[in-house]
Amino acid sequence: IVWAYNAGVVKGVTNTTFQPNSPVTRGQAVTMLCRYNGANVSSTSYKSFKDASSIPADFCGAVSWAVDNGVVQGYKDGCFHSNYALTRAQMVVILARYDQTF
Repeated sequence: IVWAYNAGVVKGVTNTTFQPNSPVTRGQAVTMLCRYNGANVSSTSYKSFKDASSIPADFCGAVSWAVDNGVVQGYKDGCFHSNYALTRAQMVVILARYDQTF
């Protein structure tokens, strides 16, 4: 946690709370990978998802980056579902795609 915080990969859920035992959402996961990558985010491809208006502003750039680089895809219903908790299997797929891309 200390390494990730000092490296700028993670931030708290709030300014004073980290919540290490909470599940990681899709939006949080791609945001952490985007920060780890040091990516400059300028794309707005997140807007192609049906639920784009419900993606928290803090995640929009990272969602676009992850989609543009093939790290994640949306669901068959056309939504990204940024607040869905990741399963272990989903996280492994995301990490494998990241590893193959970068």
